[in-house]
Amino acid sequence: MGRINRLLLLIALAAMFACGCNSGSGKEASTLPSSQAEVPRFTVSVQLSPKASAKLKKMKETIIVSASLFGYPTRAAQSKAECSGEIGLGSVDKEMDEPGVAIFEGSTYDKSKLSLIENQKPLLLINVFSGRKSSEDNLLDCSVFQDSVDRAVKDGIRIDCKLIGE
Repeated sequence: MGRINRLLLLIALAAMFACGCNSGSGKEASTLPSSQAEVPRFTVSVQLSPKASAKLKKMKETIIVSASLFGYPTRAAQSKAECSGEIGLGSVDKEMDEPGVAIFEGSTYDKSKLSLIENQKPLLLINVFSGRKSSEDNLLDCSVFQDSVDRAVKDGIRIDCKLIGE
């Protein structure tokens, strides 16, 4: 993905989060409210370049893996779309002390909004960035995953990161 496309995606994500996407609750399926559904388990493997790994370790910086469920609105639901132009279904973040595998299980989303999105199937967006413990700015330039939940569950997700400007 080119730098301009990545920048546009990050701007769209910032707008989506500024509009107040819901967070997944991680509740057990048996105790879920009727409006909630559980996302099937999926994994995200985060790989860092040697320079990124060394810098994050030196700065005692963490890695955030952010998973957002969303969909594009149907024609009838255009007016219900968030400022990003999407229908947010939920999001959850995992914080890691070092690169490795983040396991997402027990995450939930608002299934009452499925009728508002095309094909009534949520899409998954995975972004990875530094935890901003030692710096106000994100230090990482990472690949992005945006595809179906089914693909994420079946194939797993790999995100490659390097330092911004590396």
